[in-house]
Amino acid sequence: MKEVIKVNMKDLPVSKQDTPILDYCRKLIKDGKDPSTILEVYRDSIPDEPSMTVRGIGQGAKLAVNGECRFVPFVPLEGEKLKKLREYTPTIRVRRAE
Repeated sequence: MKEVIKVNMKDLPVSKQDTPILDYCRKLIKDGKDPSTILEVYRDSIPDEPSMTVRGIGQGAKLAVNGECRFVPFVPLEGEKLKKLREYTPTIRVRRAE
């Protein structure tokens, strides 16, 4: 039977990225957890029902989210690529539903 880790969203480690759940999956893998471990994420507003379930933290660790809110393969940035990304500041536009 697969291990299930249950965590409240507010208890996730603070992430510098926009993907704290995927970052947490990478942390769990780095800490030696089994990649097939299931991660259930809860919110205080609905404590009895997971707001998100990751079928396997190994799968979650391999994902990132691009600028179009789509899951893409995770690629760790190092060296010059990381430096260029830190220098780039995107313009964010928020559209509100009318």
